[in-house]
Amino acid sequence: MKNLKFVFAGLGVAAAALAGIVFANDEARERPDAEALLKACREGLPLNQVTLAGRLFHGKPRGFGKTDKFALSIDWSADPAVAVCVLNDAKGGLLERVEMTRPRGGDAVIRRFSGSPMKEQEPPSLGSRVAETDLLWLDLTMDFLWWPAAVYDNSPETNRKVLGRACEVILASPPKPIPGLSAVRIWIDKQTGFLMKAEKLNLAGEPVRYFWVQRVKKFDNDVWMIREIKAQARGSRYQTQLIVDTLNNEALGDKEDAFDDGGDSE
Repeated sequence: MKNLKFVFAGLGVAAAALAGIVFANDEARERPDAEALLKACREGLPLNQVTLAGRLFHGKPRGFGKTDKFALSIDWSADPAVAVCVLNDAKGGLLERVEMTRPRGGDAVIRRFSGSPMKEQEPPSLGSRVAETDLLWLDLTMDFLWWPAAVYDNSPETNRKVLGRACEVILASPPKPIPGLSAVRIWIDKQTGFLMKAEKLNLAGEPVRYFWVQRVKKFDNDVWMIREIKAQARGSRYQTQLIVDTLNNEALGDKEDAFDDGGDSE
């Protein structure tokens, strides 16, 4: 078993970096327990501060309407660890600023600022939407990677592929109640350990909202960047598309994408 380092630019995705696990012989390997697999993911988070910037589209899949801009700064090496998300409208006007800190061994603390002049507001729930998009603050903070109650989803009804790639599927439950949410179903690529999809379940255990990876860019042998994700509420005609344009103020080209879905489907 070999650990690889990945840079995960999602906003989550959030957005964040994940450590991968590569198995030379998938048939003969021993499957790690679910909590160990999540631990491998979060231990791949970048140790130094990184800043991601890009665009958020929200509307119908073949005719996106509203466009916002985002910038996400992450420093998981700090104590407490910190993630700061700034949302702007298409013209650059400031919409809101959300800060998340995570003391080592403690729970995430979220603060939200908006208005003109900017003032601190009621903090968002992890289960609430980011602006008017289909992304949740849970997606941007990637808080579910820290949840201790994780098990494999062994249901034969669960599809174990995303973009044609075989995945391990994990169910993680929040350590503290989140309004309207009972668990998150997580798809992790078997070959790379890369987070591919996350699906939120309501209190009845039914899927209500999800995001999935669209494109990943390979930089060298062990560094990858999520270039695009999509998010959607179950049964909705609308989607949110997130595209990362720059990393630490350097533009990301479109060449050498490791994989993409070639369209709008999962």
